[in-house]
Amino acid sequence: MSVFSGDVVRAKEKIRKKVWNRLTRNNLAIYPRPCKGSIPAFRGILYATTRLTRLSAFKDSQYVFSSIDHPLALFRAEVLRRGKVLVTSSPGLRNGLLIVRPENVRGGLSRRPLSFRPLLRWGELIRSESDLAKLGGVEIGFVAISSLAVTSDGARLGDGRGLGDFEFAVLRELKLLRRDSVVATLVHDEQFVEEIPMELHDVPVDFIATPSRLIKVEQKYSKPLGLIRDEITIDFLDRMPFLRVFISFSP
Repeated sequence: MSVFSGDVVRAKEKIRKKVWNRLTRNNLAIYPRPCKGSIPAFRGILYATTRLTRLSAFKDSQYVFSSIDHPLALFRAEVLRRGKVLVTSSPGLRNGLLIVRPENVRGGLSRRPLSFRPLLRWGELIRSESDLAKLGGVEIGFVAISSLAVTSDGARLGDGRGLGDFEFAVLRELKLLRRDSVVATLVHDEQFVEEIPMELHDVPVDFIATPSRLIKVEQKYSKPLGLIRDEITIDFLDRMPFLRVFISFSP
């Protein structure tokens, strides 16, 4: 998300390669395969998803945010199956956010992964400032973001594109998060590492669900308060036009 020092860039990339190799070597990635360059769904993901949905914070939230990445496809289906309003992001955040209300879901839902395509049929895109009224009354109490690697103290690492951090920052900027909102992620147990360097924009988690356990994190890291404007370049705005709702550059 920003221009890091060379040491941090190298450290994060080394962790990513380690986890991708571990998932590949142990045949744990389900989709996509090969998993290098992405955050893959993994073996046992149904059990990890079930642990997330058993959390009181999830049960008590009428509005839930989920990243659009592969590991959360089952979770997104479960959000709507339980009659909750789902807020998610478009792939790459290129077309902003998407809000899906359960009453607009057609054809019923099964316990199967839910991709972006059906969500787009049922939901409403929030792509520009004029669309923000569609988010009126939304108060998100539960945020699920995907992670390639985590530590037991709540640090997390994505695939290098910074999308999870951008998504959280956008929710902050739009004032869509409740004061007591929690952030959760799900990973395979083999995606734990000893240490991840965390920077100001990096989003830590409160809960980590795996196929074998649920970890409640004793919060060590502060969550970002919003977009760090000094770190956003014109290149980012070209790739994610939705960010122009918040930021503009003078010619």
